[in-house]
Amino acid sequence: MNRRYHGLWGLVLLSCIFLPLLESRAAEIRLGVPVPEKSRECQLLRDQAERIKTQTQGRIDILLRFMKEDQMMAGEMVKNGELDGCLAIEPDFPFLGLGQQSRVYAIPFLFSGSDDVEALRSTLDPLLLESMDNDDVKAVDFVDLGFMYFCSANSLATSDEWKNQLFWLPAADLLVTRLLKATELRFSNIAFKRVLNSLENGEIQGVLSPLPLVIMKRWHTRLKFVYRSPVVYSYGIWAIDRRLIDRFDTAEREAFSTALRELGKTLEKAGQQRYESSVKVLDRYGIVFIEPTSALSARWQEWLQGWLPEVQQELNLSVPVMRRLTEYIESRKETEHE
Repeated sequence: MNRRYHGLWGLVLLSCIFLPLLESRAAEIRLGVPVPEKSRECQLLRDQAERIKTQTQGRIDILLRFMKEDQMMAGEMVKNGELDGCLAIEPDFPFLGLGQQSRVYAIPFLFSGSDDVEALRSTLDPLLLESMDNDDVKAVDFVDLGFMYFCSANSLATSDEWKNQLFWLPAADLLVTRLLKATELRFSNIAFKRVLNSLENGEIQGVLSPLPLVIMKRWHTRLKFVYRSPVVYSYGIWAIDRRLIDRFDTAEREAFSTALRELGKTLEKAGQQRYESSVKVLDRYGIVFIEPTSALSARWQEWLQGWLPEVQQELNLSVPVMRRLTEYIESRKETEHE
């Protein structure tokens, strides 16, 4: 073969090797996010994705897909190849095979505030993320989506007043629902669209909800009190198709992980701002924020500790995870009793 043809075949060979790599770097990475379209968070995330594309010179080009009505869950879309990954929330976990341990942070009354979240997650996140990896997806990071609070039309000062009220409980994690319904508190699972009317006619006396949702759905117009201690922690998990991760070299994987963390921080900051704005609105409406009483806090801690054996079995918690969880709960109890 003469040099001319040798050079031609060399060009073909190089093209076969490098063109797929160039194409993969130029391709859009399709990620689903549980945020409504046309929301402020939607635009903030799009702006952040554009900055990431510029910073990485187009190597990390993220196309974000946001929530639409009557759309299948993002986890299912990852499973069937419509998305390359998503910020998974609890209903997505089974589709993605993330495992039962992924639900541990949603145990009711686990946290009393953001400091508690940081104290537990700083040591537990790595264990949980490692346990969630499987042949189909890689769990990259957690994203804080805020807390759910008890909001009521009636006083929340004593345990008897709590028992005499019926709270709307969103149809979410089955374990969370079962644990809460096993307490002396009373709950209703009426349809989401019926909540405002049910508050108006007295069918229910309160809700368990994130505060921004209370404002958005105008439930606050029928409420008078918010119990300041959070009940359930909400969070998402960046879950990415393993085939996408495997295409990246080490540097690209790190750049992609950093990009996901930045998107997560953008969403967390927006969520915190929404929470703070909601508190101001509720304050303008004269809604009273009630501080936790020692008696109720102690009762809730009793429930939490009593649930641990059931939680360990239900979520199949590993020995290291269970040990860390127990240590955290014990240290929190000691701190609150000081």
